[in-house]
Amino acid sequence: MYLLVVVAIVILLAGGSQYAPAQTPTAIEATALQQLDTILTLDALSATLWPDWEISSSTFALLSGSSACYVLNHPAPPSGLTRVRTGPAVGAPIYHASTEAKPVSPASGYVGETRTAFVHASPQPEGLLPAAFRTAFAAHQTVHCPEMNEPLDFGAGFAVSPRNLALVDIECELLAAAMAAPADSLDAIVRDFVSVRGFRRVGMTGRFVDYERHREHIDGTAAYIGIMCRDAAPRFLNDRTRPLLAGALGVPGCEQDLFKSACDMDWYKGKQLLCTGAAICLLLDRIEPDWKTDVSERCIDPYAVLWSHFSGGSADVTRILERHGFARREEAAAAFIDRTKSEPEKLFERITLCGESLFIINTEQLVSTTVSYDRRNIAEVDRHRTVHKRVLKIEYSGGSHVYVSGRPVAVVLGQDEFDFRQLIFEAPDEYEITVRGEPFTPLYGINHLNGALSVKALGLDIEVQDAVIVVGDNRISFLLHR
Repeated sequence: MYLLVVVAIVILLAGGSQYAPAQTPTAIEATALQQLDTILTLDALSATLWPDWEISSSTFALLSGSSACYVLNHPAPPSGLTRVRTGPAVGAPIYHASTEAKPVSPASGYVGETRTAFVHASPQPEGLLPAAFRTAFAAHQTVHCPEMNEPLDFGAGFAVSPRNLALVDIECELLAAAMAAPADSLDAIVRDFVSVRGFRRVGMTGRFVDYERHREHIDGTAAYIGIMCRDAAPRFLNDRTRPLLAGALGVPGCEQDLFKSACDMDWYKGKQLLCTGAAICLLLDRIEPDWKTDVSERCIDPYAVLWSHFSGGSADVTRILERHGFARREEAAAAFIDRTKSEPEKLFERITLCGESLFIINTEQLVSTTVSYDRRNIAEVDRHRTVHKRVLKIEYSGGSHVYVSGRPVAVVLGQDEFDFRQLIFEAPDEYEITVRGEPFTPLYGINHLNGALSVKALGLDIEVQDAVIVVGDNRISFLLHR
């Protein structure tokens, strides 16, 4: 039995009833809102941590419970936010909404059209003050450098291979050694790190490098701001702010244990990039004191500054790898990967990496209205990757649709389970492509169609108003347009 999910139409019709009415904040929420309101006054601290940054321009969203959300200091509150008129005495206006409401999107970091810093009301070891500075800075950077808003290639993620994991471990050891190194040996250790990373990235495809650079830049630089905020904040607190914010400083976290692996793949894919990014920023404070201005003005990642500093000479990578037992580590990493990869992930990779000829259907520019599939035959890899083992039917506005049945489809998702970005599966042995009703044979390279596209095969039916077809060595990519 197929599950029919109505996405855009239902949300459009029912959205108005989803907005939560204003309510009085609880005691914990009220304290957190007062702290955030006070944090908005700490422009002197934010300017010390980063050039030309005023935290007073930030918009905060306080998450509490399963779906409650309070929005503070929003410049243009969208429909769906309700003004809170009872509760803590603060200077900035407070609005209440539900995270299930349309204008609130913690996953993308927006409330309406405004880039927003999301923080949690519940106590956290990091402390609300550094957490607020970290998330507010991440929001500031994506607005200041719009290229950081470009969507990540969720199909790429972190490159999982024995070689990559073994080299990452060596990089982390070198960074940890550099963090503890005296001035006279610092440059030599960091040069070794840069050389190993350069060697590792040469063996990766561009999309993996871009993903890693993006995540390390956004997560790592923001984590650095949180670390420095905890150290610097006490100097900027006065008799009024200190009683309210002293308890929000938290305790040292990532900087005290930057590279202790939890021995699971999540560490490699997520926290590792946050920690290496923060460590690179901390090292740049010692090596290139003006690095923040360079990063801010040129919108480049901090590692680019570090690499530039050592580009005049490199270390002997072979000797470094031998000294750190690379061969032994690579063998251990292979066994680790085999143990930790889930069956859905192995299935996803068999489809996307091992097919002799692939069809890749990019549906990102289409707006889906209904999706039909058998939920019992879905293998979930993570929040951005699934495999539909039997059938998948997606219908779009204007009569466009993609129907696939009888073959497993690797699906790359965006922000939620209905945000389809790519469908990947083994190309049919025989298929027919027509454009504007006429047979069409795409040439190697990019084919702009400027007309209705139809693709037919056993278990495959694609109809769309316009598209671009890109033919590569072992794949055909269909970029579908409205």
